[in-house]
Amino acid sequence: MGSQETDSLDIRVRDALTVWKRLDKIDVKILEGLSLLGPRNIALIARHLQLPATSVRFRVQRMLSQSILFLHLNPYHTNMGLKKAIVFAEASPGYENDLLDCLRINDFWIFLCRIYGPYEGCGGIWTIPKENVRDLHSYLQSLRDTGIARDVEVIWSTCFEGIPVRTRWYSNENGSWTFNWDEWVKEMETIEGKLPYTLVEPEDWTIKVDYEDLLIIKELEKYGQVSLPYISKTLEIPLPRVK
Repeated sequence: MGSQETDSLDIRVRDALTVWKRLDKIDVKILEGLSLLGPRNIALIARHLQLPATSVRFRVQRMLSQSILFLHLNPYHTNMGLKKAIVFAEASPGYENDLLDCLRINDFWIFLCRIYGPYEGCGGIWTIPKENVRDLHSYLQSLRDTGIARDVEVIWSTCFEGIPVRTRWYSNENGSWTFNWDEWVKEMETIEGKLPYTLVEPEDWTIKVDYEDLLIIKELEKYGQVSLPYISKTLEIPLPRVK
């Protein structure tokens, strides 16, 4: 993602905040259906909600156009041979923009932004080939050595687990979301059982994709509802193979 695309995304997120209160209970139900059933089968979501498919499609498109909704694929990077690192870099005074440019050059990042306030610097998420983990550490250390970064913290993580939208979190009367953070923290401390496999540190980061898989994933990352015929035509891969 280049700087222009990043700026465009920032504008869409900002604009979304101005229209968020236009949601109603049906919109929220659709958001819940999308998060539980996925965005690719609108007819299935409509049947699940007992709503006309045309109404669901119209509302989804409206939320997309108003930047309330973003649809994209969230790859399981572990099975692509990639380790995920969350990086916080504090800039030396006067080098804030230089630090951002230096971090952008190392283009294994999937998210990158400036951080403002008491901690002036940058934050981002990198997906690094397992054999290049030391290279990332060396690169970040060089930013400290040259004086561009005052401090850098690297947190290695497993994949992120998405949380489905729930209608019970939305107040139709107030037109706002209500999250019971304190209650959830207490609940987390009492939960027993196994973690989802996506949150468990694997023994190895086996590459289970080939080049064409990656091209298809790239298109789905751009837009989660992109049609398979479009992917086939864009990538010049036969449709049966894309399916």
